[in-house]
Amino acid sequence: MNSALTDVLNGLQATREEGDYIKDGILYCGKCHTPKQLKKIFLGTEKIFGCMCDCQAEEVCNQEEADRKKRLVERIELNKANCYNDVSLLENTFDKDDNSLPVITNACKKYTEHFETFLEDGRGLLFYGLVDGGKTFFANCILNALLDQGYKCKGTSFPDLASKSFADFDKTEFYTSFNSYDLLLIDDMGTERRTDYMQEIIYGVIDTRYTAKLPMIITTNLSLEDIKNPEDISNKRIFSRILERCHPIEIKQTKHRLKNGRIDFVKTKNILGI
Repeated sequence: MNSALTDVLNGLQATREEGDYIKDGILYCGKCHTPKQLKKIFLGTEKIFGCMCDCQAEEVCNQEEADRKKRLVERIELNKANCYNDVSLLENTFDKDDNSLPVITNACKKYTEHFETFLEDGRGLLFYGLVDGGKTFFANCILNALLDQGYKCKGTSFPDLASKSFADFDKTEFYTSFNSYDLLLIDDMGTERRTDYMQEIIYGVIDTRYTAKLPMIITTNLSLEDIKNPEDISNKRIFSRILERCHPIEIKQTKHRLKNGRIDFVKTKNILGI
């Protein structure tokens, strides 16, 4: 054992480079002038072992930070690639908001800024209101901002989920697979066909996230009255879970559009001369 330890420790030798020098019997770095060796008593005998000088330690830290940033960029790109079926939704960002609903915009930005707290508490949002009010846009802005921070998010709809056959995997496995996401967006809830199969999927996904205390963002054209007082028991179970975890926000404006979209539309009109 002693022989093996000795071999390992003897391998911890400092590399002498141009400019390095000996002081007090140990090697010093010629750049930062800190020791590259240290003296230690090992098995009753004084030994000299290699160590990192300050500039070597800084270089290691810088490399570790560069590697961390590289892994983060790779993770962000992977999460973005897997977030939406329609990659154009990645363009829904706060900088493209026309700021016609400043209170809503500010609330959405606050949600992203404090998402760590909302994630810990399992708290999400419920955007409701008229068609074309900007519900999907604001929801995607939140997702895309969080994607840029390195969070894993998923934007989907229940019709899209229903297109995936249970024959390919176990139902429980299907539902719990959505728990791998920090934030799940369900867009246009209430527009799906009312079938037993669809209701099973809706309840399964919502209940699984609810049980795991993971946040969701739901967008719907339904009124808050319809959400609070659904006609049937199955929807009552679903909406009660949503309202318990998702803060309702009404989007009253109609025809909310991207700032750049409006600019492009004006440009198109000018080109067409109409």
